[in-house]
Amino acid sequence: DVEYIAKLARLDFTEEERVFVEQILAKMPPEASLVLRKHYLEDKPYQIIANEQRTTVSAVKMRMFRAKKLFKKASDGTLM
Repeated sequence: DVEYIAKLARLDFTEEERVFVEQILAKMPPEASLVLRKHYLEDKPYQIIANEQRTTVSAVKMRMFRAKKLFKKASDGTLM
């Protein structure tokens, strides 16, 4: 859930939590999991992600917002 996203931002998670997060990301649409991975696991700022995806920072922010909601649903088991 959102707590895991916060932990990812600090990169202070156990191996079990990392596996759990990876399983959740695997359930998500590729675009959503990609933006979360780049920001939280690769520690990339929005501007770099926007440059890599050839889009705007605003678009990355919106993708992050949507991806976090999907992450929450996936971790609750409500994302199919």
